[in-house]
Amino acid sequence: MYIFAKQNEGLFLINYDPGHIAQCVRAQSPKAIIVDDAHIDTGRLNMLRQLRTQIGAGFRIIA
Repeated sequence: MYIFAKQNEGLFLINYDPGHIAQCVRAQSPKAIIVDDAHIDTGRLNMLRQLRTQIGAGFRIIA
């Protein structure tokens, strides 16, 4: 996954604070955000989808 992220301008979700995520997305404009172990807490995916809509971002979510 690390190589995929590097080659495809993706970032790993390691911080779950929406404000911090929004700041990073605005600064780095990733094409994708990768969520490891998304099945453990599906709320993370919901939060990420909502955030993507709120800030008008176009990144893909890979879980």
